[in-house]
Amino acid sequence: MPTALTPAKSAPAGAPVAAVRGPSGRLLAYYVGGNGAVYESCGAVAGSYAAVTGSGFAPAGSPVSAALIGREVVLTVESAGGVSSATDDAPMCGTGLHWWGPGPHPKWWTVGGDFATVGYTDGEVGVFQSGNDGAVHALWGTAAGAWQEATLTGTGVASPGEGLAATVNSANSAAGAGIRGASVRSAAASPNAASPTLGATSIFYAGLDGYVHTEHPAVDGQSDAAVALPGDPQPQPWRAAQPSTSRPTRSTNGRTL
Repeated sequence: MPTALTPAKSAPAGAPVAAVRGPSGRLLAYYVGGNGAVYESCGAVAGSYAAVTGSGFAPAGSPVSAALIGREVVLTVESAGGVSSATDDAPMCGTGLHWWGPGPHPKWWTVGGDFATVGYTDGEVGVFQSGNDGAVHALWGTAAGAWQEATLTGTGVASPGEGLAATVNSANSAAGAGIRGASVRSAAASPNAASPTLGATSIFYAGLDGYVHTEHPAVDGQSDAAVALPGDPQPQPWRAAQPSTSRPTRSTNGRTL
């Protein structure tokens, strides 16, 4: 049976929720409530939740994403037309979050759109989104508040704010092993992208051409050529993924406009 973890109306209906299992095995979930505060639900226990920001930190029901880096969780939240990230040491519910300071607000950011994050063993976080120009973009940030960005594809290849996932090959657990801390490009991936270099990032997106593509960004912000995955069927029109000028947006009071 479903278990209600928070009081009624704590989150807007349909608000994005990000969940991760912490290093101790504790389940953690994050969301932006109806008052615009970021909340943390701890341990999948009813009533065990807490606000980790003040109200108005982000628009109600904003997209959120969480990634595990070593023994810490990196939480990324859309706010002010960009993102804000924090490291969650998770010693107690609602405490232990350290915000990285003002986050980036790139002109291509799709407000209200989905995004994906990955964590690197050197402590950085990667944030990936299909921008409002239809290109796939990347942001890389550190706990010191330093951010870099790169455009990984041409414009008009993907639906803004939709159809994207990312993962990192983290089999090597040595500190600094993530590709963001390396000096070589991740183009050393095998031709079919099945066995990327240790620490390399793989991004997948559904293109407007009907194919699912994969992409491997490099440390220098360049990109290897995006390719369709082996065995993809002939493309069919992705009508549901076409950009729409009538896409609902959320106001700060949580209502859909």
